[in-house]
Amino acid sequence: MKKFNYQTCLRMSDTLKNEMTKICDQNAINESDFMRHAIKESILNYSRDSENGLNQLRYA
Repeated sequence: MKKFNYQTCLRMSDTLKNEMTKICDQNAINESDFMRHAIKESILNYSRDSENGLNQLRYA
């Protein structure tokens, strides 16, 4: 397991939590790994959109 220096807390609705738990259980992955991947993809998409002038923040 890789250790990371930075830690943060995230609040989410029960609906998001339940969907994330279901996905993680089905794919046998840790929720923290899933969140790291989702955040990485969101940052990459935001970066691509900002290059195209489409950098609008989107909220869940």
